[in-house]
Amino acid sequence: MHVESSRRPHVRKDGTEVVYERHLLRRSFRNAQGKPGKETLANLSALPGDAIAAIRAVLAGKTLVDVAEAFEITRSLPHGHVAEDAIEAELARRHLCQGGMAMFDLSSSWMEGTCCELAGGRLPTSWIPPQ
Repeated sequence: MHVESSRRPHVRKDGTEVVYERHLLRRSFRNAQGKPGKETLANLSALPGDAIAAIRAVLAGKTLVDVAEAFEITRSLPHGHVAEDAIEAELARRHLCQGGMAMFDLSSSWMEGTCCELAGGRLPTSWIPPQ
């Protein structure tokens, strides 16, 4: 694949000269008889010059941006952390009225340790004291 560019000058009726440029993304091949041919894959003429230059560079095998230089990791969040807040907010918006209350089933949770203010002296029925 390659980008083929061509320029065609044109003189208008009023005498002004205009140069028309076209940029085509093309593929070269040989047919069954061994004769070379070209196939136009896309017309890139509407793209800005920087974009066409970037496409040419990528097709030539160049790396445009070194990832290590382009990004700096300032912090890392656990998987799902970012989406969790958004999902909770959307569920609350859909299903809770203003000032409503959400209740959660914690019956399958457990506590560990000998003292916990949150447990309030209650122990799950499946809890077996250590031997």
